[in-house]
Amino acid sequence: QFAANPVWQTATLAGATVTLARPVRASQEATLAISAPVSSQFGGNLLGQLVLQFDWGQIDSLLDRAATGGRMVALVDANGRVLAASRSLREAGLLSGQALGWQLQQRSSGAFAHAGFPVWDSNVVVGLGRASGFAGFAGIGLTTLVIQPQSDAVAPINRMAAIFLAILGGLVIITFGVARWVSSEIARPIIEL
Repeated sequence: QFAANPVWQTATLAGATVTLARPVRASQEATLAISAPVSSQFGGNLLGQLVLQFDWGQIDSLLDRAATGGRMVALVDANGRVLAASRSLREAGLLSGQALGWQLQQRSSGAFAHAGFPVWDSNVVVGLGRASGFAGFAGIGLTTLVIQPQSDAVAPINRMAAIFLAILGGLVIITFGVARWVSSEIARPIIEL
């Protein structure tokens, strides 16, 4: 199965070139083929390839657990193609290398607002985080997107604004009540004259 899949990423780890094929989905299962050369310890000749089939469904499961409270999560490659996604995005058909077309290459990290298409019917807020290298490994250019409908994303801010206005209104009423009482206490001796 690995031979049929073209090389997607290449990395050199511990002096060996490791290749990854693009994740392949077959019905409900997905795998990522990771291949490394096996050399002879005696003559240095190449004996063959060691191929590991990683269960890519584990990535989908991780994204499903992260997608709570109306959030959607996707893992995209350097070209913005969806490699893995949370359940709601998978059910919408956003897999198999489909590009979102959101010009992600122009953004380094952070959050931005975007028209929801093709993920949602209305505007969304997108949090973007790029995977960095580790221990001499430069990384493979993956980006994680956390997508949330804008109405859900700003709901805590709107709730906080309502609480602030209620507290401010309460303080204004208390201030007017105290001011009226103080002014009547000050004015009473003058009125009695």
